[in-house]
Amino acid sequence: MARMVQNENKAAGAFFFATLMLWLLSLSFEIVFNKRNELLCVIAGCCFFQTANWVIRFRFSKDPLFVNTSVSLLHSSIISSSVVFILVNQWLKKGSNGIYLGGLGRGHIQLYASHAVTLHMINGICCITGYTMLHSIFLHVRKVRRMAGLRDANSTIVRAEWVLNWVAFIFARFVSHVLITVRLLRDRHKFGKGIELPLALFGMVGMNLLNVFLGIDLFHAFKREISSQPNSHHHRE
Repeated sequence: MARMVQNENKAAGAFFFATLMLWLLSLSFEIVFNKRNELLCVIAGCCFFQTANWVIRFRFSKDPLFVNTSVSLLHSSIISSSVVFILVNQWLKKGSNGIYLGGLGRGHIQLYASHAVTLHMINGICCITGYTMLHSIFLHVRKVRRMAGLRDANSTIVRAEWVLNWVAFIFARFVSHVLITVRLLRDRHKFGKGIELPLALFGMVGMNLLNVFLGIDLFHAFKREISSQPNSHHHRE
């Protein structure tokens, strides 16, 4: 059984490495032959997070779960901070009328053609991803905190983490989705009679259902962590 698991892990590692090589090859082709120099920032980001992976692995812990969670925490923090920075920058430059909740850096976009509708949807997906990463920060913080042994529900750190976790969940996974859905309905006349609007609406419904399930799981985890505290005190006594 152990040998079978080891073989599966090796196969998964080989598949991931092959996929990474194909991605790097296609990216290099675009940069070298099509002069897409703006894609160099993707290479820089990849090198940055891989370096962070090595530093955490050799300086703190070799546990793969701890390393992956820590790098994911760093990734979520940087991406969500970038999203907030872009939106605040657009707000200061163009005011509330110049910001589109579904567009990162393209808040002023006007939907004149069908390809712009596609861009409208892509921007919405990017924005939702950025918002959800804001909450992912605290999901990763909770995992790292529990792996570090900080499980006392009465401690200030745990209470503060749960407060921030719920605030981020409400803002990033509920309020922002409602606002984006409202904006999508307001712009429905720009989609024409194609499949794009139903597809976008069903996509929002699907993501909102996932958020509902996540909220239920988060509530159960919160309730379980709080209710287990008296039992731990009882065992100590």
